[in-house]
Amino acid sequence: MSQYLPNLIRLDLSDSKKLEKILDFGEFPNLESLNLERCINLVKLDPSIGLLKKLVYLNVKGCYNLVSIPNNIFGLSSLEYLNMSGCSKLMKPGTSHCRSTSSVFKWLIFPNNASFSAPITHTYMLPCFRILYCLRNVDMSFCHLSHVPDAIECLNWLERLNLGGNNFVALPSMRKLSRLVYLNLEHCKLLESLPQLPFPSTIGPDYHENNEYYCTTGLVIFNCPKLGERECCSSITFSWMTQFIQANQQS
Repeated sequence: MSQYLPNLIRLDLSDSKKLEKILDFGEFPNLESLNLERCINLVKLDPSIGLLKKLVYLNVKGCYNLVSIPNNIFGLSSLEYLNMSGCSKLMKPGTSHCRSTSSVFKWLIFPNNASFSAPITHTYMLPCFRILYCLRNVDMSFCHLSHVPDAIECLNWLERLNLGGNNFVALPSMRKLSRLVYLNLEHCKLLESLPQLPFPSTIGPDYHENNEYYCTTGLVIFNCPKLGERECCSSITFSWMTQFIQANQQS
């Protein structure tokens, strides 16, 4: 029997092995934090998740049977933390033509924001983050991504980005992500070059006070066998971290 819980702010259902679906997110409209980590039998998120306009934290890490996320998740304009690590079935390639039943195809990014109108095979892409401008921490490691769209630069508030363990060969410029302090590219075995990195800006006091990950900043590169000359990568990494330190000497 459903129950309306307007005062519920945090909901932690992590490791709920038997959880297959949540029928109505509208029962807790003021929810700010939703943790579904390692709910291994969770197959989809109900479209009512779009009602959670105050949601700041969403964690579906390790939900490896999750195959569907509704489009209206991109209307969650308060969302700051999104962890989809290990949700490889969300990025599974399709073989059908337009109007695929898989929700993944509804959030593919195409040139000039064109809608999905052609068959796609062997393509993994990120959701359209253009609307989720408040995102500060994104983890999409081990999601079988083979492409990251240029729209990643729209995430002006992004501080931490984990793309480790994916299948892309190259990455778009990240020059505009001036708040980025952590980029993880470990185990990207097909990566051939590093992206353009941003010119770091000064980190405000709110980052130090509220960010539990403050101690881990930097560029993580490990087990990337196709990456270019090691000396060049080291130079780029050192240059970026030097700029970061200079911009935050008082911190």
